Amino acid sequence: KDTEQDDKTDSNTLASSPTVAYFYITSSGAANIRRPGDYISRMIELAGGHTAFTALPEQENALSSVTIQTESFYAQARDADILIYNGTVGGEIESHGL
Repeated sequence: KDTEQDDKTDSNTLASSPTVAYFYITSSGAANIRRPGDYISRMIELAGGHTAFTALPEQENALSSVTIQTESFYAQARDADILIYNGTVGGEIESHGL
């Protein structure tokens, strides 16, 4: 019974915490995101949020980030409450008259 209550509490906390998308856009136009459980994702959780990226391909290596197609990025990040663009890795995003 206690486990059932813990599951409800975790669901309520997740529903009320902001969803965060932390990413950068590669030179080829794909999105590079952090895997759940890496240090960036854990810092987001410590700050009271949760990562927007939960549907990721199987991990084939020990890297803490993964590059995904733009369509997959949009599908997972479109409802994020907070977007964090890591401009120190990929540089600034240039506007092309949008």
